[in-house]
Amino acid sequence: FPESVDCDQLKARVLEAMDSGALVLDRQNTQTSSFYDPGVDYLSFQNATDLKQLVKKIIENPIPYSKIAKNGYQKTKYLCNPNYFWNKIFHIKFWILRLLIFLFL
Repeated sequence: FPESVDCDQLKARVLEAMDSGALVLDRQNTQTSSFYDPGVDYLSFQNATDLKQLVKKIIENPIPYSKIAKNGYQKTKYLCNPNYFWNKIFHIKFWILRLLIFLFL
């Protein structure tokens, strides 16, 4: 489960499962949903009863859920792409550098 001592966490196992193409079911939390869209890239649940009902629906009709698994896989490939990562880092550095120049020149 994604909770820590005092906050939610995006666990690596979520990324690993999505990267393998698995359908991910994760307890509803702010961290996973800040990177992935619930119901589009993965499925979220609130409690054990909710999870049980969700699993039952998936077992009864798995076909629609394969698209969600595929979406999670594709988004993980995009988010974990080194080019995407480094472009984000350099973009942040660029704006910090511009701010420092503005403040000190």
